[in-house]
Amino acid sequence: GYTVIQVNIYNRWGQLIFDARGNAAWDGRLSGEEQPAGTYFYEVLIGCNNGLMTRKSGDILLIR
Repeated sequence: GYTVIQVNIYNRWGQLIFDARGNAAWDGRLSGEEQPAGTYFYEVLIGCNNGLMTRKSGDILLIR
């Protein structure tokens, strides 16, 4: 199995707009303000049962 250790989400300018430890979900807001529809970049740090860690990243599309 896997455990999500950290999630980071960045806007198109590279500004970190969400970071969380564990399985917290992003609600599409920054400081309570809805973020515009568009493409965002994510990084996820995942811990594996065998003690190894892996980092996954990619794009997500926020639709309003």
